[in-house]
Amino acid sequence: MKRLYRLSQEERSAIRDQIAAELSREPDVLFAYVYGSFVDSDAFHDVDIGIYLSTDQTNGDIAANLSAHLSGKIKMPVDARVLNGAPVSFRFHVLRGECLLSRNDDLRTDIMEDTMRRYFDIAPVLRHATKEAFGT
Repeated sequence: MKRLYRLSQEERSAIRDQIAAELSREPDVLFAYVYGSFVDSDAFHDVDIGIYLSTDQTNGDIAANLSAHLSGKIKMPVDARVLNGAPVSFRFHVLRGECLLSRNDDLRTDIMEDTMRRYFDIAPVLRHATKEAFGT
């Protein structure tokens, strides 16, 4: 069973700062967001990070290496996911989180706008599919 963490806002802020500092040393990371239960809940199992890379190499190795590195630095699990090429619904979820690092605000806001536009275009289809699948 995964460990459940409960931290004060000050402790969470310190972790965000530490992760942002580590990510700033990664030249391929153009922007990064923290999202999920670390941001939205009192308790969490890991720290979810979405990263957008300057490289077209978006395989899992980059995310896995970054997850391991950051987990070692903050002494709790980090799950880093690459946003390049990710499904719109996932990008939408991540971009609702908190920005940790932005090396290129124009690019970041362009990607945010594109993601929001695409998400809201498919939102009715997603709602219908959810109703069909789960009857809600």
